[in-house]
Amino acid sequence: PGDFFIIFFSGFGGLLKDQNNDEYDWLDQTWCLYDRQFTDDELFYYLSKFNEGVRVLVLQDSSGSGQIQKGMALSEIDAIDKFNSNISDKGIRYKFIPDVALIKTYNNNKELYDKIAGDKNLIEEANKIKAAVTILSSCDKYHYAQDGEINSLFTLTLLNVWDKGSFN
Repeated sequence: PGDFFIIFFSGFGGLLKDQNNDEYDWLDQTWCLYDRQFTDDELFYYLSKFNEGVRVLVLQDSSGSGQIQKGMALSEIDAIDKFNSNISDKGIRYKFIPDVALIKTYNNNKELYDKIAGDKNLIEEANKIKAAVTILSSCDKYHYAQDGEINSLFTLTLLNVWDKGSFN
């Protein structure tokens, strides 16, 4: 109690077929890590391990990043060819993984992902979060995060506000 923990994720978001029936859209939302996708069920499972009185801040900078909040469709942004380019017809660059790559990754690791996505123990524990958790996302689950030359728009804005720790 009294501790403050920050989780920062900047990368790509993804989707896996929901196997434990806890999603209204039948999809588990994920963060795409180096070696595999990390599901929303797993995130909430690990958040449930923090004690009451701990404050957790999750900063997530990924397309459809609002999706990890349990809750990727394209809406209200200019057209993107999801299969060939992450640059919109207005020249804005977005962060996302093409559907073809997500499907291929799932098919190559189907047994692992189906086991994780079907684990009802994750859900039971995830419903027992005692810590105070705040999640700030670069965009909601229906949008793509804007990318940049070095950092994405969200990360760049965070760094500017942080101002090397000198903000008030």
